[in-house]
Amino acid sequence: TTGFEFDFTWLATENFILRGAAAYNDGRIKNFQPQCFTGQTQEQGCTEQINPGTGLPTLQDRAGAPLGLAPKWNVNLGMTYETPVGNGMTGIMTLDGRYSSSYNVGSAPDQFQDDYVMIDASLRLLGVDDLWEVAVIGRNLTNKAIIVGGFERALTGGGTGTPAAAGLSQR
Repeated sequence: TTGFEFDFTWLATENFILRGAAAYNDGRIKNFQPQCFTGQTQEQGCTEQINPGTGLPTLQDRAGAPLGLAPKWNVNLGMTYETPVGNGMTGIMTLDGRYSSSYNVGSAPDQFQDDYVMIDASLRLLGVDDLWEVAVIGRNLTNKAIIVGGFERALTGGGTGTPAAAGLSQR
């Protein structure tokens, strides 16, 4: 695996914080020979350990293939703005975005997640001495469904990213 990562938090003003992180990962499999996926042909890499009964290979050589669930790039950027709004209360606004490049989620070629962007945001009002809080929260405002795992088994379904959501909280 070759890569790097960095992050920062910058207090731009007394009320404004900018933050971010980025990671690059070029992870590769060194040596791994799992079972061939259902229907995998020799042209698709099913070339190892011939079954004497069928004369067909049963394993695939994954050496050099990208690691699963390991996008080359992950980038996060966010900001928080906080300001007094009167009567001892504080208003806080946050905005966060994240990008992921594409990645493999399983052993079959169709188990692949395309690159994506997700956005989260919130508006909060804090009471005097932070004794109470009301918030409007939005998660995955781009409403992007993502694949979080792939399985080579019938009738197991699959995973997706959290759908777009909004909420209201209080304390």
